[in-house]
Formats: sequence, C-alpha cells, structure tokens
Amino acid sequence: FGPDRALEEGLLDLQRGHLRMSKVFGEFFFPVIVPPWNRMAGTYLPLLRSLGYVGYSAYQHRPRAAANGVAWTNTHLDILDWSASPVAVRPLERIVPQLVEILKEKRVADKAPDEAIGILTHHRSMPDDTGWQLLAELVALVRRHGGVWQNPREIFTAEGPRTSAARLQHVDEIDRSYRDADPWKYFE
Repeated sequence: FGPDRALEEGLLDLQRGHLRMSKVFGEFFFPVIVPPWNRMAGTYLPLLRSLGYVGYSAYQHRPRAAANGVAWTNTHLDILDWSASPVAVRPLERIVPQLVEILKEKRVADKAPDEAIGILTHHRSMPDDTGWQLLAELVALVRRHGGVWQNPREIFTAEGPRTSAARLQHVDEIDRSYRDADPWKYFE
C-alpha cells in the first residue's frame, strides 16, 4: 500500500481482504486495517470508510488529522526484539520502562493524549507461549496499578477512544516499583 503502488490495485486488495475476513470470521470480524509494515500511503485513508473499514492502526503516534470517518489508533509499545535471530519476545524488565516513558510522554508532552496505548505483536513471531505469557504479565501489572484495558470496539469508534490521561493514574508507582528494585538491570 505504498505510494508507488497503483491505487486501483490496492483498493481491490482492500476490498478482497475485507470480504475474505468477513466470510471467515463472520460476526467476529472487526474491520480495522493494519497495513503491512504498518505503512499506508495517504491516498488510501480517505477511501477506507467507503470500503467498509471502521479503523486504521499503524505504529507510533498518529497525525492530528482525522482519517475521514475511520478511527485511527496506533500501537506504541513493541514487545518483540526484531534484532534477534529468530525474532524474540523482549523481557518484561525491558518493556516496562518503555511503557512508563510512553505514559510520561503522553502526560507531559501532550503527544496524542486521547489515543489509547497500543501493543505491537506479530502473528508470525509469537508461535509459542512466551509472547502470550508476557502479555498476560503485562496486563496484570498494568491492572494492579489502575490501568484499564479497553475492547477494540470501544477504541475504534467514530468518536475516537476515550482519553488515556485518566486511564493509568499510577504511572509514577510503576516507574518507582521497577526503578527501586534494581535500576541498573535496564542498562545491561
């Protein structure tokens, strides 16, 4: 879905993908597009709604502009170590400090404060239970500190997600609990 690809060809693929997924998953299909490599040329965005998509997701912070009636919420926290061979799941001790920084950035720098914080995974890089176990631990940790996990159907609405500023009120507690344990382990 890059800028060099013929628009008609890309639109046809988007239509086919939507049809195929709705047939395979039926009522469980939720039409949110996550393009390959998390990138899509801007020419597609205004057309997604007409193709039946309700959401779009890529990686990092979204632009302030709306996506023409399609809710746009990105992922921010990558749990995979792409430099490893094969790709591996990063340990929680390396993920939590990054999550804390993302939360602080949203709170202090006002970088898309209304956007939910998304977690980046990849279907081909989580074949065993390691990734799912890490996600379970991360969910439990965030919940212990007042975090709220939202259903994607809440996040990808025409109005956009609820504000994330109030979702995780104890970011400093998470930061302190990890920092006080052994701060140097993050720099090994």
